Amino acid sequence: VPYKRVDLAIDACQRIGASLRIVGDGPERARLEAHAGPNVTFLGRVSNERVREEYRAARAVLLPGEEDFGIVPLEAQACGRPVVAYSKGGALETIVDGETGVLFDEPTATSLSSALQEVERLPIDLNRLVAHAASFSRDHHIERMRAAIDDILALLKGLRGALTDLAEQHADTIMPGFTHLQVAQPVSFAHHVLAYVEMLARDQQRFSQTRARTNQ
Repeated sequence: VPYKRVDLAIDACQRIGASLRIVGDGPERARLEAHAGPNVTFLGRVSNERVREEYRAARAVLLPGEEDFGIVPLEAQACGRPVVAYSKGGALETIVDGETGVLFDEPTATSLSSALQEVERLPIDLNRLVAHAASFSRDHHIERMRAAIDDILALLKGLRGALTDLAEQHADTIMPGFTHLQVAQPVSFAHHVLAYVEMLARDQQRFSQTRARTNQ
């Protein structure tokens, strides 16, 4: 499809004489084949295992169009291959520029071809590539979510404790009461504060339940 900018990859590889292997099919194929030179091979639809083989055999995997997220960069890195991608959208999150790949700033063949030349000089750190891809795994996200929830629970516990201490210090302090913004009978400041303690207790319970369901 046009937004993937396969034509950009074809032009950039033509400029530097690099071979390009294109996986997948679509309505743009005939036009792209007519535009491509002998350095380009169209593989069409292939199996998942063949895709992994192509990743492993490549010097780099190209993502010339803007993607919201895009699983291709992570799949490539999991196979130990760096990625050359347009520096917009999900690529900014999934690629570490200069480490797990190279980002190019302009959607032009000149900018992409420069990035292709740069990735040729990039040292391939297989462990770094695989580890970066693994950081986007389901298990890793579960761990991060649980850690975030634990932090929130600790803050809620601390806040409830601080409010309870404040209520004890002001057990005899009287303040005006309000009902629907209307003045009502006086209440103790301690009771007012303890109402928030109870409210936060419900929040604690909800977060605890969310944590328990995180891996389901």
